[in-house]
Amino acid sequence: ILDSLHVASMTHQEEPNSASLVRCTAVDATSTIVHRACNNPDMQPLLNEDAFTRPCIQLFLDSLNDYTVTSRGDVGSAVRLKGIQALSFAVPHVLAIDRNFELQYDLLIQCFGVLLKQAVEKIDRIREAAGVSLRNISKACLNFERLTKYPESPFEHDLISICNYIGNLSDELDWSSAHVSFPILVPLLQQYSVQEQLLEGLVVSVGGLTESLVQASSNSLISFTFQQSVIFGSLTNYGFKDNAKKQLMASIVSILRRNSANDLIVIPLLKTVDTLISNACLDTLVENDSNSLFLCQSNTTNIVFVDFYASDSVSSNVRRVCCEAMYVTLLGLDQPHLTEENTERIIDILLHTEWDGDIDIARENRNTICDILDIPKPKMKTTGLKPKKPERNELDSYQDLVDRAGY
Repeated sequence: ILDSLHVASMTHQEEPNSASLVRCTAVDATSTIVHRACNNPDMQPLLNEDAFTRPCIQLFLDSLNDYTVTSRGDVGSAVRLKGIQALSFAVPHVLAIDRNFELQYDLLIQCFGVLLKQAVEKIDRIREAAGVSLRNISKACLNFERLTKYPESPFEHDLISICNYIGNLSDELDWSSAHVSFPILVPLLQQYSVQEQLLEGLVVSVGGLTESLVQASSNSLISFTFQQSVIFGSLTNYGFKDNAKKQLMASIVSILRRNSANDLIVIPLLKTVDTLISNACLDTLVENDSNSLFLCQSNTTNIVFVDFYASDSVSSNVRRVCCEAMYVTLLGLDQPHLTEENTERIIDILLHTEWDGDIDIARENRNTICDILDIPKPKMKTTGLKPKKPERNELDSYQDLVDRAGY
């Protein structure tokens, strides 16, 4: 039954008009099963079975990745809201009954990661539900001595730090208010185990359209970045003692590469980087002679924004935005790590290339810039034929009407 509900709660590309109601119902049904198992003494033994508890929690976690957008807008937000509410009840109650669950740090850190991402995104009701859920789970975790007293790994240290930080916050906080929630949650970027997920939600807000949301998220990120001049919190456990901003940029590039074909992530992310550069947040990266203009190394991670120029996997809009960002960066550097001749050559290429035009010309000029900067040229991915887009069904409009009616 749980396997079937998990399949029903997932998105499918072939699904006509994206039946979000089906996925909401699947999450609701699983949540009802967990409610009954927690409240019915005859069913409570189920909670001690890993084969029951873990699939239920994983289904709720997976539902928070539903970003389905149709003609009706972000219909996936309804599924995410159901998943957040289910986690808010399930995790504290399972922790209180299942004595083995409290030691499953990997699942708990996943819960905090996805909830933190939702708590800094752009929809008010999602932020409010995620904030309440974070507070409930944090308080539940703090009640268990085994969970908080004997941390053995860096991830366990991060979990304890997050629980102590959020669990001691006031119950009266208005999580839906961007000017309240962002200053509280953005400092948790120092916890490496949730950094990338939190940052992925944050860039959507920083690169958003609502003025108050952009202002609150941008100010919080800029303030946090300026505070990271010496050490990056728990990153000392991972060997990044003095490389706070490098690791932050490494996470940004990881998000960019993972979502290179998704304009809904890429464009806000580039706006976020532009905000950081415009406010001199990254100046220390180029003041060090060991860093080149567009290349920062954090162990084996290379940060090369030029990688995404003229790539087949991104849209022409993204290539144009990248070009503009690089041009502004070249003009704004006080001490460029390039000779004057090379700087002029790159600027000339940027100005005289139609980046949203012919892909072959754009790629050739991109490779020339790579040669000037002495960085590796991006390699094209060899993929099969692109799947054909499903033909539009004439009943789609009728299905949309059925979905609206709630049948």
